[in-house]
Amino acid sequence: MSPRTEVQGHDGRCYVRQVLPYRTRDDCTKGVVMTFSDVAAEALQEARLYAESIVDTVREPLLVLDAGLRVRSANHSFYATFRSRREKTVERLLSDLRARQWDIPKLRTRLRDVLSAKQALNDFEIVRDFEKLGQRIMLLNARAVDSGTGRLDLILPSIEDITERRRADDALRESEARKQAAEQVRERHARLEHALRISAVGVLASGLAHELSQPLSAIANEVEACVQYVASGKVQADTLMELPEEVSAESLRAGEIVTHLRDFIKKGEPQPEHADLREIARRAARLLGHEIEREDITLRLEVQADPIPIFADRIQIEQVVVNFMQNAIDAVRTRVDRKEIVLNVRTRSGRAELSVRDTGVGIPAGAGERLWEPFFTTEPDGLGMGLAITRSVVEAHRGRISVEPAADGGHGTVAPFTLPLCSPGPAPQRR
Repeated sequence: MSPRTEVQGHDGRCYVRQVLPYRTRDDCTKGVVMTFSDVAAEALQEARLYAESIVDTVREPLLVLDAGLRVRSANHSFYATFRSRREKTVERLLSDLRARQWDIPKLRTRLRDVLSAKQALNDFEIVRDFEKLGQRIMLLNARAVDSGTGRLDLILPSIEDITERRRADDALRESEARKQAAEQVRERHARLEHALRISAVGVLASGLAHELSQPLSAIANEVEACVQYVASGKVQADTLMELPEEVSAESLRAGEIVTHLRDFIKKGEPQPEHADLREIARRAARLLGHEIEREDITLRLEVQADPIPIFADRIQIEQVVVNFMQNAIDAVRTRVDRKEIVLNVRTRSGRAELSVRDTGVGIPAGAGERLWEPFFTTEPDGLGMGLAITRSVVEAHRGRISVEPAADGGHGTVAPFTLPLCSPGPAPQRR
């Protein structure tokens, strides 16, 4: 008889029969020992241990649930992820785990459908506050499995923690949205700045036309004088040469006025250069001189004698001064007495400072904190972009800017800005 033989019982089940001698303590044979082992049970146990060893190597948390959603087993990753123990997990209902943190009615319904309707559960998202973990975002996938009975009677859910991935995706989307919004703001700011320059042309047109009429009239007069002088027949070379030189000088002056208007309107990259803040202030005052004269406003220029060298985009800084002065003109326009604007240019505390003071109505109550906001304006027909753009220009030049009530308690407003001083640049060449 073979010591190990497979036999079949009356019920059809297979057993392994093993026959071994029975020995006493003094090594005497006194009989035999016969054992019968259930082959199916052993195979099932081996298969279960083999499956569990595979499941424990999976990095995602896994559960095995029966038809009543009771936990039959869990892998090592589940215990590690949710900081749980076997005795508090196995043979417990899923909804009872970890202080009922898995008590989600919709999840229970979907898991039951996995068995009853043979429907796989794919990417079911849950957002829960888990004890010791905080809020987490989980994706669940589940399949029905056969426990060895020949029918699908178990559910195998896998759990994927996508919290960090979702946060990274959200952060990336927010970053892209911020970049897109910033780009839109820059583009809109550039368009509005260009529109503001165009609108300033209407204000400057009368002043520029007034300035342009002077050199053109001078040119006409000099040409007429030259014609009459030649016609008189008493021509002297020195005198005759003076007339074309004066015509040329006036022509260059007219060209400078046209060039300035073109540069003021043109949209482009800043072009910093060595400049004297005093000259920028004087030119801005001349540009608005005709309107100041028409409104019967007194303009006082308080400019120090020594140069005030800065390194800046001359057109942009001139635009700041023009904007401040235009605001001052609007502020004093409706006054019937003491229409006065003071343009002060000096060095102070190691910086270049320019301020525009007016005797107008002052800053309206509650408007002080909003003056720099885009589209906020106290003027019925204002764009509300002048001060916002002015501040951006000054700050781009590493300057500081403010708008304040008159310091002496009187009527009006004072608007100062400061810029860094620099070493004087090369003297500009005459054209």
